Amino acid sequence: MYLTRGTSFGAFNFIIEEVKNHCINNLEFQKAERLNSLSKRLIESSDVAHECLSYYSQYAFIKVSKPNEYEVRLEELKKTDAYIAHKVYTIIDFLELDNWEEIFNSTLISRIARLAMNIEYQLLFNENILNEDYLVQSLLIEQGMNFNPNTRFIKLVRSLKKLLLQYSIEFITDKMLLEEANLNSIECNKERILEFFGYLRSIIIDYNYPIEPVENVIISTEKAETKIDVNRISEDDILETLDLIRPTVINTNYEHINLLNLDELQNIDGVFSSYWIIITGEQYLILFDDISFGKRYIFAVEKNTVKIALARYDLPVTVFIEDYDELLIRFPELIQKEIFIFNNEPYLSSKKFITTHLSEQGEIMFYSLNEEIIVVFIKLKDNAIFTMLHTKFSLQLIFKDIRKAIYKYINADNLIDGVFWKHDRDWWKYEDIIRSFTQTSMFNLSSGIPGLGHRILLEGF
Repeated sequence: MYLTRGTSFGAFNFIIEEVKNHCINNLEFQKAERLNSLSKRLIESSDVAHECLSYYSQYAFIKVSKPNEYEVRLEELKKTDAYIAHKVYTIIDFLELDNWEEIFNSTLISRIARLAMNIEYQLLFNENILNEDYLVQSLLIEQGMNFNPNTRFIKLVRSLKKLLLQYSIEFITDKMLLEEANLNSIECNKERILEFFGYLRSIIIDYNYPIEPVENVIISTEKAETKIDVNRISEDDILETLDLIRPTVINTNYEHINLLNLDELQNIDGVFSSYWIIITGEQYLILFDDISFGKRYIFAVEKNTVKIALARYDLPVTVFIEDYDELLIRFPELIQKEIFIFNNEPYLSSKKFITTHLSEQGEIMFYSLNEEIIVVFIKLKDNAIFTMLHTKFSLQLIFKDIRKAIYKYINADNLIDGVFWKHDRDWWKYEDIIRSFTQTSMFNLSSGIPGLGHRILLEGF
């Protein structure tokens, strides 16, 4: 999951993701791969802290709203796999206590997550910070109590359980939690984040990575408001926090093949169900994903070649959200195509775009990609479909908008709904689109790659 910029640790990972995406968009794949490995290490070292908080919030919500289902759902979750069970058992005890509602209505759980993320940020100021071996061995392992959020979170959970046996909830302070866990917590503020960004900028230059993403983040951070009262956290605050937890891409190991001429595609055997159009300044990238064997064919082209592709291939077109409006201006004929608009931003930051382009009925449907990730499809005007990946915990804000009738929920009772599924084999199209988004290949049966899911009926609608 992606981390927010609210901690030095989160700020570090945010920068790495921004630089990595910049490298991908500019075809610097070797640099992107090195940064991707670094980012995965950071994500792995904080997933317990983030997902425990997510499971806790989700199951507290179930216990309040559907108490008869709570035990059954909890047992099902624990049986999913050993790693998920570990996370569940780490945090779920707080929902089994007699005063669980009082704990849930307090700030205790969110506070220990915040303390876990408040690492000793001075450790980030090291010339080897972008060296994976140094990051893993020296920081995440040897200095885990000072740097590894997962290690710190588990210690703080144990400390809180001990303190709850001795003190009333309102008397447990951050200082008591830290002393019991024998940890330090350095509160992150805007000045410290900007200090680190400035340092990281110089390191990124030394490593010959692009600095534009770092400079953009520095500018946005300088403008950001950062005052948050952690003692006044509402249900909406929790949902907004869960919305910020973004799913990582499932696989992203397609082989990238650069071709010079679009005609070269005619000689390639593969399954091509859609293609991407991406703006890169005054030029464009056209990407064809062979979902059968996991190959991405890349063409750097001029405007006329895009027009040729639009006329030649009767396939859905995939675009990034930031390119959509500009592409419609440059290529009016695009409106005749079925367009999938991919977005990896939180729901709330995407909502203005969605409401601006939403279809009259605002139809929405969900696919279950695997146990953890839901794919959301929202019908927009004309032939456009907005698409995003969510964790099952970050959907609550969307559920609230369905209940407000902002969206019309299309469930799985009837396959042909006249909106998303107009023909009996349209399910193929959506699964192929998901394969392209997640760079998951059709015939790769590796156990490390989750199998694609299916259209689902979510309870309560």
